Amino acid sequence: MKAITFIRAHAEVGILGLVLASIVVVPRLMSADAMPLGFYGIGLVGGAALTLQAIGVILVYRSNRIINFAQVQIGAVAATFFVAMVQLVPLARVLGVICPPCVINVSRGFLIFNYFLSVVLALGLSLLLAYLVYFVARRFQDAPRLVLTVATIFIAQLLAGIQGTIPRLLASEFQRETQIQLGAANLPFEFSFTMAGTVFRAPDILMLIAAIAAMGALTMFFRLSANGIAIRAAAENVERAETLGINTSKVTGRVWLVSGFLSAIVGILTAMSIGAGAEASLSVSGLVRILTVAVFARLVSLPLAIFSAATLGVLEQAMFWFYSSVTPLDGMLLVLIGLVLLAQRYQEGRGEVAMASGWRAAREIRPIPRELRGLPVIKKWIRNGSIAGSIVLILLPWALSPSQTNLAAVIMIFAMVALSILILTGWAGQISLGQFAFAAIGGYTAAVLPGPFLFRLIAAALAGAVAALIVGLPALKMRGLHLAIVTLAFSLSTTVILLNPNYLGKLLPASLDRPDFLGVDFDHQRIFYYFTLSVLILVVLGVLGLRKSRTARALIAARDNEQAAQSFGINLVRSRLVAFALSGFIAALAGSLFAFHQHGVQSVAYAPEVSVRMFLITIIGGLGAVSAPLIGVVLFEGVLTLISTNPVVGFLATGGGGLLLLLISPGGLAQLLFNARDTVLRSIARRQNILVPSLVADLKLDGEVGHERHPIAPKQRPGGGSAFVPRRYSVGGQWAIEEEKVGQD
Repeated sequence: MKAITFIRAHAEVGILGLVLASIVVVPRLMSADAMPLGFYGIGLVGGAALTLQAIGVILVYRSNRIINFAQVQIGAVAATFFVAMVQLVPLARVLGVICPPCVINVSRGFLIFNYFLSVVLALGLSLLLAYLVYFVARRFQDAPRLVLTVATIFIAQLLAGIQGTIPRLLASEFQRETQIQLGAANLPFEFSFTMAGTVFRAPDILMLIAAIAAMGALTMFFRLSANGIAIRAAAENVERAETLGINTSKVTGRVWLVSGFLSAIVGILTAMSIGAGAEASLSVSGLVRILTVAVFARLVSLPLAIFSAATLGVLEQAMFWFYSSVTPLDGMLLVLIGLVLLAQRYQEGRGEVAMASGWRAAREIRPIPRELRGLPVIKKWIRNGSIAGSIVLILLPWALSPSQTNLAAVIMIFAMVALSILILTGWAGQISLGQFAFAAIGGYTAAVLPGPFLFRLIAAALAGAVAALIVGLPALKMRGLHLAIVTLAFSLSTTVILLNPNYLGKLLPASLDRPDFLGVDFDHQRIFYYFTLSVLILVVLGVLGLRKSRTARALIAARDNEQAAQSFGINLVRSRLVAFALSGFIAALAGSLFAFHQHGVQSVAYAPEVSVRMFLITIIGGLGAVSAPLIGVVLFEGVLTLISTNPVVGFLATGGGGLLLLLISPGGLAQLLFNARDTVLRSIARRQNILVPSLVADLKLDGEVGHERHPIAPKQRPGGGSAFVPRRYSVGGQWAIEEEKVGQD
């Protein structure tokens, strides 16, 4: 019994041991050449980089109980700034304005000075960015932890956009006329040595030194300094630390600074050897590896982070040595993360259960009140709006060019994926950052299966439902933040294995022709548009019907309060599995349509970054109504795409716009639009002298009308009964309602 308890308590150590053993034992069993010692050294260098980034993630988690998805992007921005300063030399232009003769011939001494000054400025920029991220995070200190975690994803998008603007901001007019390429920013001096045929250059050595120094410094800081002890106390129990006089906000800010500094070190040292991209980018692959290390470390243990990072770094080099590719490792990460999280569930405490709540940032959007729904003006607006919308959708392809009609079909396909996120995240409260992976499964199934067109679409949707069930079964034992990690890893593994031409992707056809269905050529853009519109309408009607069903009510009840839902006899496992299946069904159906739309299945079209973007767009649109995700998709995939196709604009819009909405309107764009609608409805109710309690429940009554009686539409009990008139009065600045019986029918 004690042995079983020990294994369960140290499951990640056992899994890491098996991984290490497989690196040494399996090749020998296969009579393969042993990996050279130098590859182990390069693996440790990669492990050092993972260690520094994972430490940053762990520190923020321990102090805020969130996962900082912007960890990598802080270092990426600093690295891009550093390389741009070195290679574009903006400092020389500034000096030329002050002293033109000084820069006629740029000396080597000036370049060396510029190089190390760029390092210092980049590190300073990382501290500034980390503090700004912390400042934004403080705005969400009273919000659920999942809301703050999603806020860091928006921040990562925003930083990716900033990263893409840096080269053009620092470049001269002449440099902007050419395509800016930022290569490796080599050190002014060269130092290297060879071990077992592998060359170790100066950045590799510096990375190992930085990791060792960081671990030593952090250990001394947390154990011996007053600030370090205060940080540890705040991480263990914020309330208890505050009662002891510790300023938890200040110590938390220092943690974010340390985290950003570590990310910048990794980014700058990596840029010294392989460079930094000049384009906006969001590396999901690197982020998943860092999160894998953090998961092995239980998101709290620094020694486990070091051990797991070193193991993962060596495993990466082993994959490269035996298979000439690290792609198999990306496919394995989902299995490793899943096994460790499932094993660690035995150690979950009450605090973790309380913290791991579902997504509840969006308030349910109310329909038009019954008291006003029968008014002629409201009926007229609904009728005219429905007619106008129908006319626009029907005539739109005739007013657009073929390419724009093609884009409109894409928007409708993405709208289906957004509706699948509404079911899984908005109703079930399960964060899914890999929803487009189900679309990839649907596209793959539709592409490889023979048969009639409709059969392939239905088979693809069913395949997505089955895949979602397979993912959902173990995911039910995981909560909030852990589920976000698993779904992100699922998205990466699906793309690199299922769509990779070296693996299962070899079964995909080179091209996928749109069929002739019932004598109609679907290769015509307008025909395919109308078919996609028909499928979208069916999906919307299905989701609307589902929202009125017991299934949706059970999901929402379980999302808001699991214990209360179970006390009413709701089966949480069955309800959430239904949510996973329905969500996967809709996403895979959309993915199959997307495959025919694109005339094939390309991995870049279903990349993990697309999953993250779709999740954020859905959050921006809102999760409080069926129409809310559609608003976000139309705005960002339609209007924004027509304005600009520059990825920098997309990152800035989704990151900055989403962050702003989380601050001022957690319900998204839909909440703003429906709030405006409610304002108009209040005006109508006031003019008609009708009291609508649902529209005034959140408002305060002016003192001069606090005790006035207001008529209300009669309320009758089924089969007849009493009518009631509410009497409103002010109590402590709040509303209360006293019902007075006024007569019998």
